[in-house]
Amino acid sequence: MVGSLTEHRYTRTVTQMDNMLFSNMTLNPQPLHIDRHFCETETEWGQPLMNSLFTLGLMIGIQVSDMTVGTTIANLGMQDVKFGHPLFEGDTVHCTTEVIGKRESKSRPGAGIVEFHHRAYNQDNKLVAECRRRPLSRCGRSRLETPERTRSADMRATLLKAFGLLLALTTMAAAQDYPTRAVRLIIPFAPGGSVDIVARLIAAKLGDRLGQQVIPDNRGGAGGIIAMEQAVKAPADGYTIVLVSLAHAVNPSIYKVNCDQFLTEWQHRRTAPQHARAMRATCSDRLPLAEELT
Repeated sequence: MVGSLTEHRYTRTVTQMDNMLFSNMTLNPQPLHIDRHFCETETEWGQPLMNSLFTLGLMIGIQVSDMTVGTTIANLGMQDVKFGHPLFEGDTVHCTTEVIGKRESKSRPGAGIVEFHHRAYNQDNKLVAECRRRPLSRCGRSRLETPERTRSADMRATLLKAFGLLLALTTMAAAQDYPTRAVRLIIPFAPGGSVDIVARLIAAKLGDRLGQQVIPDNRGGAGGIIAMEQAVKAPADGYTIVLVSLAHAVNPSIYKVNCDQFLTEWQHRRTAPQHARAMRATCSDRLPLAEELT
């Protein structure tokens, strides 16, 4: 709707690695972005500036999930691009988008041109970038919004499913004297990735709700096979749970491993990318606390 203003849900802390990667990929040798010593001794800033084209791309990228995902045909152009305040390593960017115009396409039936005004701010709400942009978009519902093509890249959707696990576990705790000691949460990937981040959020909430510590245990390697082996070998006492990602579904096609062992030990109803889930046991004595998050 023309005149609407959207404050986008995603935020991003920028790093010097962002600067280095973007500058290298665009063959930009500007020391203002990649040479800290130069910036400390030769510039008024005293530190590297974030590459302005990276800032522009980040600002536009942040709005996609809320405004244009699955509908854009082409980006027709940008104008009035401004960078009102320097952006530095460690700054956190949040963005807004205002719809300032729209019309139907004269040459493409079923398409229209929307005009956006994007703005990006740092953590102190200083305007670091803005531009007006005109994408050519499909009118009506996005293909990605149809049930058969729904693909959630949204961390909040992941966490909603994770909190379903909290409800299942705390209901179990009310019915039984459980847990009486720490619970182990096996994470099938190394620290720092999206699955690890979700797992640690789950662990913190579980600890609060259950009154016992939930200890994250990263067991990365072999696309999650190592973690599944650890879970299967754990004592059948309900004190070990494991997160599973899409990798578990494709492992039999990649690795020479008998995944039937895992499937007979665990009832695996459905696998979704980066969705935390508990696996309901086929054996009555394994993981009595588990309910799949669906």
